[in-house]
Amino acid sequence: MINTYVSPRHLFDLDRATTGSKNFLLAGDLNANSYVWGSSNTIPGLHLLDQINRSESIVINDPKVPTTVYGSTLDLVIVSTQFFIATSWHQNERLISDHIANNIYITTGDPYTTKMDHR
Repeated sequence: MINTYVSPRHLFDLDRATTGSKNFLLAGDLNANSYVWGSSNTIPGLHLLDQINRSESIVINDPKVPTTVYGSTLDLVIVSTQFFIATSWHQNERLISDHIANNIYITTGDPYTTKMDHR
């Protein structure tokens, strides 16, 4: 599991952050807008989208639900495809900032038979 912040002036390197791990969950304020997760395209967003498309990973955010009060999605949750079935994403409440809290649920055991409790 990786939690990170990326300055708007930098490009995020997904390959370096996951260091070849086959199972990972990465969450953070990546400051990388893309139409795929509900924002307008930026250079950092297009760069990250290219990395995701070349890797075996998936953004699990709901693209219709912004992660900031300004209507953009800067906070992303990216998981490896092997880990996708065991994870889900939901929003909670506004923090004492312009971001909205993201909850990530991880199912342990057999994800096909274990019920998830989203309280």
